[in-house]
Formats: sequence, structure tokens, C-alpha cells
Amino acid sequence: MRYQITYESTYRYSAPVVGNFNRLRMRPRSDGTQRCEHFDVSVTPKPDRLATYEDLFGNEVTELLVAAPLQRLRIQVDTTVATTEPMPPPDGSWSDLQGERYRAAAGAYRYHPYAYLHESPDLADLVDEVRGGTPGETLRNVTRIVHERFRYEPGVTDAQTTTPSFVALGAGVCQDFAHLALALLRSHDIGARYVSGYFFTSPDGPDGTSAEVQTHAWIEALLPVDGDSDPVWFGTDPTNAIIAGRDHVRIGHGRMYADVSPVEGTFSGDAESTVDAHVAMRRVPTAAEDLVAG
Repeated sequence: MRYQITYESTYRYSAPVVGNFNRLRMRPRSDGTQRCEHFDVSVTPKPDRLATYEDLFGNEVTELLVAAPLQRLRIQVDTTVATTEPMPPPDGSWSDLQGERYRAAAGAYRYHPYAYLHESPDLADLVDEVRGGTPGETLRNVTRIVHERFRYEPGVTDAQTTTPSFVALGAGVCQDFAHLALALLRSHDIGARYVSGYFFTSPDGPDGTSAEVQTHAWIEALLPVDGDSDPVWFGTDPTNAIIAGRDHVRIGHGRMYADVSPVEGTFSGDAESTVDAHVAMRRVPTAAEDLVAG
């Protein structure tokens, strides 16, 4: 599958502001099941500084600075990305988690402020319930149970909501579903990371070719492979109880949302600000699909 994605945001300020600085994490990753074929950032007014670098988690970050006074800032990001379905997940054993190769690959993704939910009497039963015969089965259980037990409801949580608070509320958004799933997996010493990106769902159903979407969140778990092979990252979407497949476009990953916030910004000035943001996704044929159609 190939997608053309356009992100547009317009910031408006009630009075002139200066030193407008923004940090963007919007370039789709080129690894695993996807490849970024085109990426372009345009800014109005023209920035005094536009630079890119790679963060600690391997995500490309674009920084832009407009120093002069302004009351309107427009950012547009155009990208084309090709995706494929993932291979079936491996089903290595629990003992494989203790190997040096696995622990090195998992690194910081084994830890989280709320990783050990079994220490909370209210959550211990949930931690026990998701454990399966293998890490892979545990991932499947986490994806299903988080989806079944919690309600998707925008507006009841925000970016600062903690995992225990989400569990107490019983409802939240994709970010909350992902954070809980990560904590459950890490409670069983499974390396897991937060993924930020886009999930294509068209109002026209499975045959739809375009849609307005929002930033979405899901997870990837590091699953062991029997034998001497390296462990494999495998993605699932606990909000929708599905495997993260070709309709999921990954922008970045980290330990939690704070590591991969798509847009962060600051400015100097005594002004109120508003933002109008939109993301449009459009399916376009791949070369192989063009060949079949011809």
C-alpha cells in the first residue's frame, strides 16, 4: 500500500509574538514494514532556521525558528510512504527474555514509571490475567483485554493523565490505551515501545481511498525468537484490538508519548494562541498494483 499524507496547521496569535520555535516529529520511519519515499516541510513565513537531527530513539526531528514578530504561522508537511503487512509474530519462550541478546535489544523499553502495576492492589489481577504461555500470547492477551475492558472516549483524559488514573476512569483515548498496554507488557519484563503515527480508516469503508485522520497511537512489543535469532518488534493496536498492519503509518517511537510528541512549540509574547490542524491521507496505487491493473 502507498499513502500520500498532508499535514497542515495554522497558528494564530492575538498579538505579535517573537522567537517562534517548533520541533516536529513527522517523517515516517523507513524500516520494517514501511518505507518513506518523499518528505517535505514548508513554513510560512520563511523560517530563520530549519534543521533536522535524529533523536535518542532514531526518530528524525525537524526544528524551525521564526525570530521576527508574527501573528500567523502555517506549517505544511507532505509525505509519501509505502507500507506492507507484517510477517506473523514469533512465539519464543519466556526463558528467552533472560538472554543477554534480548535484554540488550530491549534496553530502555523494559522500563516505565508505571511498569510494575502488580505493586498496586487494584491492578494486580489485571497483570496476572494477561500473562500467557509465551510472550507472544501475552501480547495478544494485552491487546484484546485492554480493548475489551476500557472505553474509548475523547475528552475525559489529557496528555498528562497517568496510567493508574486512566484505569480508575475506565475510559480514555488511544494514548491511554497504549500506555496501559505498555505497562502491562513491561510488568512481565517484555520490552515494549509507544508508537505514534496515522491509522487510515475511510468513511467510505474498506474501498475508500481518502480520509481526514488524527494522530494515532499503538504499541510494539519485542518478541523473542526460538534459537539464536534476534528478537523482533511486532506491533498491535489495543484501541482497535488489531495487528498494526499496512494501514498504520509509523512516524516515531519511544518509551511513552512524551518521547514522540508530533509537535512541540514555544514563543515569546503576551498573546493568546489558537491552532487549526488537519491531516489528510490518500491511498495511491503501488507499482505492483499499477502492473496488475494494466
